[in-house]
Amino acid sequence: MTVQIATTATVPIVDDGLCVRNCEDFYATTIRLSNTWTMHELAWRSLSQEGWGTPAAFAPETILFFEFAFDVGASFDLYIDDLAFY
Repeated sequence: MTVQIATTATVPIVDDGLCVRNCEDFYATTIRLSNTWTMHELAWRSLSQEGWGTPAAFAPETILFFEFAFDVGASFDLYIDDLAFY
């Protein structure tokens, strides 16, 4: 699963962000999932842009939304509990 985090710097202006061109290169990381309940901790420093969009400094205070992306055709149930930021 890929976790993507959109900030004002990576979201287009028309969607309430500040990005002018080559937008939506969100900060992201990949998490390996299993069939058992597992705690995952993601440090901000573990996130990075893919590099095809406008470079933007990561600023946690400007987060607009999170996306959880799966492979096309993947079958899954996703449960999220006790989401915290540090």
